[in-house]
Amino acid sequence: MIRKIVPLILAVIVFLVGCAAPATPAPTDVPPTEPPAAEPTEPPATTEPIYIGLTGPFTGGGASQGEFAEVGARKAVEEIVAAGGINGRPIELVVYDDKGDPQEAALVAQRYVDDPRITAVIGPLWSSCAMAAMPIYEEAGMPVLTPTASADEVTQQGWTQLIRIGLRNAIQAPLRAAFLMNNMERKKVAVFYANSANGRSALERTKEVAAQLGAEIVDEEPVNTGVDTDFAVQLTRAEKAGADGIFITAQYNEGSLIVSQAAQLGLMDDQKIILVSSGALLHDVVRERVGPDAEDGFFIVVPDDFFSDRPVVKKLREYFEEVKDTAPNQTGAYSYDGLHVVARAMNEGATKETLVETIKSMTFTDLIIGEEIQWGPEGDREDVKSAVVKVQDHEFVSAGMEVDATGLTLP
Repeated sequence: MIRKIVPLILAVIVFLVGCAAPATPAPTDVPPTEPPAAEPTEPPATTEPIYIGLTGPFTGGGASQGEFAEVGARKAVEEIVAAGGINGRPIELVVYDDKGDPQEAALVAQRYVDDPRITAVIGPLWSSCAMAAMPIYEEAGMPVLTPTASADEVTQQGWTQLIRIGLRNAIQAPLRAAFLMNNMERKKVAVFYANSANGRSALERTKEVAAQLGAEIVDEEPVNTGVDTDFAVQLTRAEKAGADGIFITAQYNEGSLIVSQAAQLGLMDDQKIILVSSGALLHDVVRERVGPDAEDGFFIVVPDDFFSDRPVVKKLREYFEEVKDTAPNQTGAYSYDGLHVVARAMNEGATKETLVETIKSMTFTDLIIGEEIQWGPEGDREDVKSAVVKVQDHEFVSAGMEVDATGLTLP
């Protein structure tokens, strides 16, 4: 029995050994496999707005100027955002009222520089306010684009953070004076000037132009913004001095009163005295007050034609006529351009710290102020031009005239 069992056990052992798995070879050092690296991704773009200040007089005698500036600025914001914003970010205006007062303008400047959100400021509108506020902006490195502060000294202080959208008085005042003295052939001129830095600057430049063009300043009349309303005495004094032309550098309210009262006194009959003003009088109050008796004797000489058929100008004019029932004035048009200038420079890579220098390095097209606009080292525009506007049937229209600059020396 035992002899039968032993062979069976041996057979089972042999079978099991034959079915066993082959020996596993010794392992080798193989580096562990790492998961593939994730594709680098850019951080999501922020939707935080770009905050831009807008300051000017929103109360007081110049309140309408601030109102026009805000309408123009908000239209620009609307267009910029619709086109993708500033590097994909929306824009939010932070509006402060400087009341047209230099001390208030300085307080407003401090509020802006103390707010870390603010990237740039559009304003101040008036030269006296710009002069008071710029030291604060300059020290803080805050970029400032003033739409209409035109006194020469505004850009003669060595400030590095300032861009002026309009033309300075050294350009504007001579062209206005040349229109009165050359085109209108008026050689005895009275100057009604705003009693401010801007007005006094224009007065001095007009005296220089008169000397160049063989004219004489026969009367000088300071105008106090927000105070003076009756100009009969000053107008009579100008007439007695022999004036055949009056050059107005006052604000729109006082300027419109000067024109309407000159007409009431009969001084403009048959163009006995021609009145010429700056773009500050391109305002609703003026077209409402200037009637048929003054239409042929009153002209506004401005750097830029807001009544041209250029598409960008026409579009802005149609917008103002829709929302304000009038064409844009300088503060409205230049504030509009100021926002577009900021947006284009920042979309080209400018930061708050490099904004002004970037603007000075660029050429801007398709602005209200024209094509191929550049700014020089001091922050002033490098182009020289003018347009002549008049009032007809209580509407502003192009006079279809160009300034005769014969004999005029411009800086």
